[in-house]
Formats: sequence, structure tokens, C-alpha cells
Amino acid sequence: MSYARRLEHLAPRIGVVVALVALALLAPLPDPGADVRGQTVNLLLNPGFEDGFSPRGAGEVVVADGWFPWWVQGTSGQTEVGYLRRPEYKPEDARLYGYRRVHGGEYGQKYFTTFSTHVAGIYQQVTVPQGYRVTFSIWVQVWSSSGDNPDDIKNHGDYKVSAGIDPTGGSDGSSPNVLWSEPVREYNQWVQLTVTATAQSSTVTAFVRGAPLYRVKHNDSYWDDASLVASPPPPPPSTPPTPTRSPTPTYTPWPTFTPTPVTGTICVVVFEDHNGNGVQDPADGRLADAFITVSDERGVVAEYLTNGFDEPHCFRGLPPGNYFISEVNPGGCRSTTHDDWGVSVVDVPEVHVALGDYCPEAATPTPPPTPTPLPPPPTMLGNLMTALYDASGIIFLSLAVVLVVVLRAATASSEEEEAQGDHSLDLSDLGE
Repeated sequence: MSYARRLEHLAPRIGVVVALVALALLAPLPDPGADVRGQTVNLLLNPGFEDGFSPRGAGEVVVADGWFPWWVQGTSGQTEVGYLRRPEYKPEDARLYGYRRVHGGEYGQKYFTTFSTHVAGIYQQVTVPQGYRVTFSIWVQVWSSSGDNPDDIKNHGDYKVSAGIDPTGGSDGSSPNVLWSEPVREYNQWVQLTVTATAQSSTVTAFVRGAPLYRVKHNDSYWDDASLVASPPPPPPSTPPTPTRSPTPTYTPWPTFTPTPVTGTICVVVFEDHNGNGVQDPADGRLADAFITVSDERGVVAEYLTNGFDEPHCFRGLPPGNYFISEVNPGGCRSTTHDDWGVSVVDVPEVHVALGDYCPEAATPTPPPTPTPLPPPPTMLGNLMTALYDASGIIFLSLAVVLVVVLRAATASSEEEEAQGDHSLDLSDLGE
């Protein structure tokens, strides 16, 4: 076969080889944040909590390997009454407790407090190139209830969860450097939290946070299947041609703007709960002599005694954060709502709290009978007149008897005189 005929015979195969080489040269280079199969690389250690757990300084703190616990520690006065306590950390083993609280595999990370609140979670530090875009995501399920039925949510603790990234690589979950996802409040169902940030150093930190406000019996959260991926920053835009410079106009600079600090307000009213149902009905008026205190993690920041007229009373100018409202009932009253409330003025600038008290009405006393006024004490003249009045009948009868006697005597005397006159006449006649 001639050389030309051989080339003609091999031409189709040579074309295929050339096409394959061209495709290989045109294919993009692999991303540092992806493996050779094109799948995104998870940079976390033990992301599914399947690679073991270990205690961290206390028997109640058992955390997945590669992760570390963090929490906000309240003051002694707060923790004594159930606020800002350290949670208990435990592995959630699906083989023992079932798979409802485990998202994937056999294990998840659980932490919780009982009849108390917490602001706490876990974190992991990861090395990434500075300037890379990092995205952290994790699945979470929350059970918050005053009852013991895991299928029921009764008087929940307003438990909210978030995922966060510290782009500077710090280990303090309460640091302002942490960028948090929007807080989510969902119960007994899995929710995926996601947050993205740009690495500002060679290390970033992935955080999770759980924060119930109220001291209910069960404040539990379950975490599983975490992921942190990194991607290079986008290429800078091409430099546009330098425009011809025009003379800089003369202008007067605007005055420096000083932003007004954002503050919050908590308004409190205490109502008399006549029917004891824990709800302020239209007939339930405001109640006086209830003592209200407002506290933060440092202690009491404001106090107020209700008077039953000027409420709701609003505590204004409060810096953003978590606050605790406590009530001391007026004497003789019992609470129909919680006496202690946790509120936050971070997401809502104004919060209203209504506290109910049932005050049994005192029995209405029966008025004493109105006494008949006594006559004034008698005087001496009065005594005399009274005596004369009482004796008037006897005196009148006596006077009548005397009068009869006198009349009879006068009549007798008159008759005697007439008799004597008649006798004298007769003597004269005899003389004649």
C-alpha cells in the first residue's frame, strides 16, 4: 500500500485523536474546592457526627470529635433561676433512640437544658485560602415543650436556631465578627440552615447556635450532616480604558453623618385576671402594686411599681440584646401567667409583655344596724314637767273631789241661811 493510501486510510482515526486532544486542552482546570470527580469537597472534619464523640471537661459535655462546645454563661443570679445555663451535650444514637432525631447515618449531636434557657452551640475551625468564598450548611431539628410527649409541642420556649461563620477564624460564638443566618423557629421537623461569607484570614470558623427564651421543661436541639465548602473569588473585572480627566469641580463636602444608636423598648402591663384564664379579656383591668424588674446578663437595669392607671409602662432606650422580665405579685394575688419572661430586642425593636394575676375579692362586710338615736339627757325642769304630767290625772281627780266638797259645803251654808231668814220673819209676825 502506497504512503498516500496509508494516510487516506488513517485520516479518520487521526481526526478523532486530534479532536480528543483539543477537548482536553479546552477543558477548565479543576477547582481547588472540588475533587477530581467534579463534586464539591466538604472541608469539615466529622461532618456527619459518625466518627466518634469524646467528653470535654465534664461528664455532661460529650461532643463529636473535631467539634468544640461554646455557650454564654449567665451570672450566678441568672443561672440560679434558670437563665443562661450551660447545656448538656450528648450523642444522639439512632440505634438506641430511633431515627426521628438523626438526619443521616447512625449519630447526631444533641444539646439541651431542662427548665432553663441557654445560648449555646458547637463550632469547628477550618483552614481556607484568604479571600475564598465559604458556605456553611447544617440540618437541625428542635423539640421545645412543657410536656413530655415528643410528638406534641405544649407551651414551647420560643427556641430559635442559626448557623454562623466567623470569617476571621475566632472561637467565640458571642463575638460580633460572627455572621449568622436568619433565626428559624420550627419544631419536630428537619430544617437546613445556610450562611455564606468571605474568608478574611487563612482560617474560618463554622458555628451553630440554639437560643430558647423561656424556661420550659424540654429545650432540646439535634444537629446533623454539616458541610463547609470553599470557592475562589471571581476574577477581577477587566480594566476599562482610562478616560480623559476633566478638571475636578470645587464642592463643599457634606457634613459627617453620625448614625443614631439603635435601641429597643419593652412595654409591660399587669392585668387583673378575673376568670384566671391567663388571657387579658376586655373586662380585665390594670392592676396596681405589682413590682416589675428588667435584667440583662449583667443584672437589674430597670424597676417599676404599677399604679393601675399609667400602664402599659415602657422601658425605653434599651441596647439590643436579651432581657429578663420578673414580677412580684401584689399582696393576696396569685399569677395566672409566668412571672418570669425572656425577651429579645435584637430582631424586634419594641416588645409588649402582659402579666396576669388573680386577686380574690374580699367579702363585703355587712353594715351594722343603724342605732335609734337616744333622747337627750333630761334636765331638772324636764323632770319636773314630766312628773307633773304623770301626776296630772291624780291632781285633776283630787281637784274635782275638792270642788265637789266645796260646792256641797256652800250649798249647805246657803240653805242654812235661808232657813234662819224664814225663822226671823216668823218672829216678827208674832210680835205684831
